[in-house]
Amino acid sequence: MRNASGDELTAQFGAAGCWLNGLAQGQSMTPYVNIRVQPVFLQYVNSV
Repeated sequence: MRNASGDELTAQFGAAGCWLNGLAQGQSMTPYVNIRVQPVFLQYVNSV
């Protein structure tokens, strides 16, 4: 989803779970961000 102001949101749903990505143009970063990468993704990144 894009709103022509630079904001966007992407969501992908599957049997293994859900993936979300978003950008709010002009908004400050929240101090409450919690980034956790699942091991299955790290295996893919390390193999490339």
